[in-house]
Amino acid sequence: MKHIRQLHFMLSLFFAPTFLFFTFTGALQTFSLHENKEPGSNHPEWIAMLAEIHKNQRLPQMKKGTSVVIQEPQPSAAVPPQQKPIESPLRRKPSFSLKLFVLLMAIGLSLTSFLGIYMAFKYNRDRRIIMGLLIAGTTLPILFLYL
Repeated sequence: MKHIRQLHFMLSLFFAPTFLFFTFTGALQTFSLHENKEPGSNHPEWIAMLAEIHKNQRLPQMKKGTSVVIQEPQPSAAVPPQQKPIESPLRRKPSFSLKLFVLLMAIGLSLTSFLGIYMAFKYNRDRRIIMGLLIAGTTLPILFLYL
């Protein structure tokens, strides 16, 4: 049991920064804050940039003197454009209750992640391991983003 707890401790600290990132960006996307659907809506560019990382695991292209440009997937050469599926006009509106539940879930996951990090510092003697795992869990995904 001691080895299982140690493995849980190490994996949790290593992945905590990623949990927090994807929880935060997922909550923003739940409320479509990364999209500018309506004329005149002007959501901050950083939300669109974080959403691009969350959804497509890449940085958006930046043009000189302009804002973030989200790269749309190119249509496959194997599928002619005229064979695209037609969107149904009977689509239901998203459930606001489910959106609130997802927001509460994101808050709960973030809170438990922060509490886990706090408990690691409070009850573990070797803070170098904790800091090393948190730093590695933060820098490796950023490094992979640029590869």
